[in-house]
Amino acid sequence: INKVSSQDIKNTPIELAKKLIDMVEFDTTDILYEPFKGTGNFYNNFPKENKKIWDEILDNKDFFKSKKTCDWVITNPPWSKITTILDKLVNICNKGFALLVHSMTLSPTRIKFINDNGYSIINYHMVRVKGWFSHAVFIICKKMPNNSIITYDPVVYKMPDSENDEYELKQKKYQSDYYKKKNHKL
Repeated sequence: INKVSSQDIKNTPIELAKKLIDMVEFDTTDILYEPFKGTGNFYNNFPKENKKIWDEILDNKDFFKSKKTCDWVITNPPWSKITTILDKLVNICNKGFALLVHSMTLSPTRIKFINDNGYSIINYHMVRVKGWFSHAVFIICKKMPNNSIITYDPVVYKMPDSENDEYELKQKKYQSDYYKKKNHKL
């Protein structure tokens, strides 16, 4: 878990971090936690009147080993570890958490997990950062069951047979072509 991937180190632009912090409704008495501090673009812009705490694996302060609790986590977490992160957040946050994540991070399984643990996604804000993979979303999850703005269908539907057959043929051809090219490069 505590290994660092270069793909997981994406510092949030300062102006974006400020804007996202302003979207989270917290009290001045709330403890704010930035568990993936990086260069501090969220942490350094938390309001001065709030108590703030942080972790950063590159500074030998590992969130996954930490025993810290808080009112709110506000962060841009390593996207590849989101399942483990969510599992911990629902146990350490008294009021909520706000995460800047890849848009494909929010699967029905993860949304259900958030909801089943007493949190609701109350905001889903899309952003783009040049150089990041595709677009990201800032989700605000508040401890308040059954009030999520996102719904999902747990059923996985099958394509019509004619489209499915065509899809499978294209997939087989793609894989065959891919491995032929790869073997030529070896």
